[in-house]
Amino acid sequence: MKKSLFVLILIGGWVIPSWAQNNKEFEQLCKKYQDSENVGSFGMDGLGCLLASWFIGKEANDINALIRQCSSFRILSCSGEESKMLCKDIRAFVRASKLEELISVQEDGSEVKLYMQTVKNKVHQVFVSVVDEEQKVVFLQVKGKFDLAAIQKLAKTSQISYLCH
Repeated sequence: MKKSLFVLILIGGWVIPSWAQNNKEFEQLCKKYQDSENVGSFGMDGLGCLLASWFIGKEANDINALIRQCSSFRILSCSGEESKMLCKDIRAFVRASKLEELISVQEDGSEVKLYMQTVKNKVHQVFVSVVDEEQKVVFLQVKGKFDLAAIQKLAKTSQISYLCH
């Protein structure tokens, strides 16, 4: 009994802090760079996402449904020399979060990557990275519990074929 309790405490002491760290890591990156002149960030929690959904027209029901499932939304942008260091930190964040790269598109000197974290047919995190050759970067993180079928339906109505599979 004591041995089982010790193992449980040991595992809990390792798993819970590592989960909490990965869960907050992007927010910490935003805070790390917030005082920089060439960096801007914006975020909303679930209530902010719900309020934002009220301003979308009724004709966009699919989009509204997804926005209401958001638990948080955060965007971080940077230009100049700091973007190189930020990109390095973002790569570490993507690895630590175990995000799956779905799409990578390179065009006209820009690279766009879409990452997702799924658990049991639910998308828990969507992360988008846009890096320009002129040292301009934008990162977007959306968290929630999104239904894959709803995302595919939105992709079909928006005619985004590579998300429909």
